[in-house]
Amino acid sequence: PGIPAALEELVRLMDAAERSIVVQVMSYSLNGAGAEPWRVIDDALRRAAARGVQVRLNLADWTLKESRIEALKSLTSTPNITVRFNSIPQWSGGYIPFSRVDHSKYMVVDDSVGWVGTSNWSVGYFTESRNIEVIVTAPAVVSMLVKIFEQGWNGPYAHELDPSKQYEPPIHD
Repeated sequence: PGIPAALEELVRLMDAAERSIVVQVMSYSLNGAGAEPWRVIDDALRRAAARGVQVRLNLADWTLKESRIEALKSLTSTPNITVRFNSIPQWSGGYIPFSRVDHSKYMVVDDSVGWVGTSNWSVGYFTESRNIEVIVTAPAVVSMLVKIFEQGWNGPYAHELDPSKQYEPPIHD
């Protein structure tokens, strides 16, 4: 009692953003339990962008699945939203299943509030499993999250999502 649901808090933070939202998550999906897309987070990001908030999402290339890519391309067509993905090259010794992926799950709003969790951004993580999220306001921690985000965003493995390009999903299992 008294502790709001993780998704509720995540959306509240996005709705309170005034200048910026940066997100790094391994997986982002609108795929819902039924035929209708699950748009809770997507809608919150679009609302923020419509207010002039600069939204940057850095996702693992595991999100480049055929069932997810069109939603990401649509998101990039929204003014003030930029999507990049990280592709970490395979190990020189060969393929290793379920590895070589950025597994982060965090968000920073207005360089002042951090959200760190264990949930990928798809419906099942918020409705069917137990995860934990922490909201951080300590300036030293938030600035560290921003620094980590900028390193990944500007790093050698980050690529801007091109809505006109066809992507091959990476092998990961």
